[in-house]
Amino acid sequence: RTIPAVAAFITATLGEAYTEPPEFSISDVIKETTPTTPVLWFLRDGADPSIEIEILAKKLKQRMLCLSMGAGQESAQWEMAKKALESGAWVLLQNVHFGIPLALKLQEYLEDLGRAESIKIQPEGRMLITSEI
Repeated sequence: RTIPAVAAFITATLGEAYTEPPEFSISDVIKETTPTTPVLWFLRDGADPSIEIEILAKKLKQRMLCLSMGAGQESAQWEMAKKALESGAWVLLQNVHFGIPLALKLQEYLEDLGRAESIKIQPEGRMLITSEI
């Protein structure tokens, strides 16, 4: 009850522009990132960009690998993600339980990719993550 009441107060006081989420284009987000800059979407009811990402990938004829993290498969999934980035694919890690351990692992992983001379990441590769709040 508090959130709707606060939203109504802000709308009445400052205007609707302060309570409506800003529009954004997934295409613009992709253009503004690099292969070693992950994009993280926090999911909420009715708001999951996964389908839009898949549609954009098809439209751009971009290869994409979708992975659900967990169930003890993390090392295999990180390896698959690395190979996909090396080939220029987009990697979509879905429904990740994002927290400090995963953030540290992701940071370490992307820093290693950026430093490794033997790994040639293609510029069109992207790391995309969806996570429940």
